[in-house]
This record gives sequence, C-alpha cells and structure tokens, in this order.
Amino acid sequence: MAEMCHWLVTGLTLDEGSKDHMVRLPSSTDSIADAFQARDSKLQGAGHNRNVKELMPYYPPAPPPKTGYHRYVFVLLASNSDDDEPKKPKERPHWGYGTVGKGMRDWAKDNGLTPVGANFFYAENKEQ
Repeated sequence: MAEMCHWLVTGLTLDEGSKDHMVRLPSSTDSIADAFQARDSKLQGAGHNRNVKELMPYYPPAPPPKTGYHRYVFVLLASNSDDDEPKKPKERPHWGYGTVGKGMRDWAKDNGLTPVGANFFYAENKEQ
C-alpha cells in the first residue's frame, strides 16, 4: 500500500457560537484553504487571530490506468501544543519516510499531532 500526502493545511478551526465562524465550502476542494482564509481575514478584524497555511498544495487523486480502485484517506490531526507548527513533509510519497504504511503516523508523531478523525473514498481511473 503506497501512502501519498495529497494536501496539507494547518490552522483550520471549527468554532461554534457565531455565524461569523461558519465556512462556506466551495464545490472544488482545491479552494477550501481559500474559503478558510477568507473567513479568517474577516474574523481578524473582529479581534480573532487565525492562521491558515497550506504546507503542501492540493494534489488531486490520480490512480494510474488499469490498477483498479484506490483508497484515498482524509485524516484530521490535532496539535498537542499551540506553540509549534508542523514541518512540511520531505516529499509526498510516504510523507518523506520511505516506509510503506507508516509515513503519516511517523510524520504526525514527529510533529506532535494526534489523529482525531478520518474518512475515505475510493477512486479509479476510467481506463480499466
């Protein structure tokens, strides 16, 4: 099983209690970071300090032809500290660790992050 970092964004928050904190998500995932940035710049004027950063630009799913279904996993990680920002992975495959099936776990541990949620979907190339 190959692991690939397809997108890495930091500083996303989910605050309750105000419509100002709601994020209108666009129809395309490559502009989700922009949606959070727009919300956060609006909130900064109201005394909120938000900092959304895209550490790895979005790389859409692209399963090779004739390889069947591929599973793409979204993992939500929470920081164990408010002080440190995660470091960008060295490369996308295996999150820069070169070990099959452990890259994201090793990267999260090294950056003081804990998985708090996950979801997945399947995709396949139209040429089968």
